Amino acid sequence: MCTFSWHNEAEIIIMDRKLLADAITTETVDWTCKVQVVDKFRPRKSSDSSVHFQIILVQDKKEQQISIVLYGDDIPKYEKLFALFETHLVSSAKVRDPRGYLIRAGMYEWVVDRYTIVEAVNNNDELEAPLLAP
Repeated sequence: MCTFSWHNEAEIIIMDRKLLADAITTETVDWTCKVQVVDKFRPRKSSDSSVHFQIILVQDKKEQQISIVLYGDDIPKYEKLFALFETHLVSSAKVRDPRGYLIRAGMYEWVVDRYTIVEAVNNNDELEAPLLAP
């Protein structure tokens, strides 16, 4: 399953610029990182109940971890896509400094929303091989 079924020129360019998690900063644009889900926490609300969010912990092929954050309506949208130990290509998520109420993994965290491209990597994929389970 993937979030898009066609590739335009911009998406192909993004797919060609694969980086490891530690190379992606708030200044990085048009990037893709191959990651595997290693932990998935239940959705919860902030201490003042104003923000509904979910944390998904992923790691790249060098086992560098990063937190993915989903908010509000994006939580059910990505529920089945981010399954434990599945591999994904994540492109152009919003990169930011970690928030105080979240699990810190890595220098930055990624916010995945409707503008982020997330593509599942299947075992039978001819172009990409899934990462091995930790």
